Amino acid sequence: MEQEVELLAARVYGSRSRQDLYREDSDLDVVLSYKGDIREDSFFNALNESGIAMAGIKVDINPIAEERITLAEYIKESEKYLDQQEIKKLAVDLDNFSYDVDTYEYNDTVENREEQVEKLTEDILNKKTETIKDWLLEVSEESDIDSDVITARSLLSRLEDTERFSIFDKQPEQEQPEATISFYVAECMEFPVMGEYHNNLTLEEAIKIYESIPAERLHGIKGIGFDLQDGDENYSGEYELMSADRIRRDLIDMIPHYKESPLVQKAIADMEKYLDEKHGRVKETEYTTETVIGSGQKPSAVAADRRAEQEPVSVNRSQPQKAEPASRAKGEVKKSVLQSLKDFQARAKAQEQNKTTEKSKTHKKGEVEL
Repeated sequence: MEQEVELLAARVYGSRSRQDLYREDSDLDVVLSYKGDIREDSFFNALNESGIAMAGIKVDINPIAEERITLAEYIKESEKYLDQQEIKKLAVDLDNFSYDVDTYEYNDTVENREEQVEKLTEDILNKKTETIKDWLLEVSEESDIDSDVITARSLLSRLEDTERFSIFDKQPEQEQPEATISFYVAECMEFPVMGEYHNNLTLEEAIKIYESIPAERLHGIKGIGFDLQDGDENYSGEYELMSADRIRRDLIDMIPHYKESPLVQKAIADMEKYLDEKHGRVKETEYTTETVIGSGQKPSAVAADRRAEQEPVSVNRSQPQKAEPASRAKGEVKKSVLQSLKDFQARAKAQEQNKTTEKSKTHKKGEVEL
């Protein structure tokens, strides 16, 4: 075996390396880094078949081949696992202490102890521990029971120690590769393998090749596509930009990654400019501006004149027009108001006379009617 392997380094790891995790029956775990052709499982069996013990503690040797993983990488992953286990153990101890301090209140507020432990674990992992710290501090300062004070201080110290675990270390952000875009030309955009195909082009080069392909070929519809490389696993690659002088903006913008890509949007804008120049298209705003400058009219007036030229006016001669109602003279309005006032006064006077007549006909109670 000496000729098969080369021992590189060894290190103790596992529960025995953490004060709050190991038990009396825990093994002493040792990781051994090596080089050689022997498989890890075969090497493990050879190292542990005779059984190794130290001070009555069983020793487990775990060999790792350097070509698969280095010792530093293995220890880093192991520490993360131990951090998680220690946090879970702390959550269990916090739950038990909470139960012991005030059992009645605990039973009134906690329905499921397993769920409570999971919630405590999640709070610690998310560093939402201010409430827990305040409670432990309150118990340590106000409790009359010495054992509770000691336990509260110990748990508070462990809780503060967890915040320095490697599991909370920020992972260095991977540098994103600089985004690039190139273009390709295909004689048949649906099946690029049919006919001519050119890639790794600039847009200018792609346009020249595109225009050089005869339109009468029957392989398919020619076009230009882009090849975006920005590190995205899903959308890095080729996609159609234009075919038969028509930009595929509707399809491109349906994909948010392309719609938000400055490189793709610039390619669309450059292609639109090229096609406008190719077909001599002038935007409406440019035409209006030129007309205004030449005529001295306001843009709104020019637009109105153009609409007037385009929209025919129809007149129905058989339909008579409604005559406007004649306006009343000033004296007629005043006369009608006075007449209404006189009519109102006459009606009021007549009503008063009727009341007087009816009153004269009535007689007092007790009078004899003749």
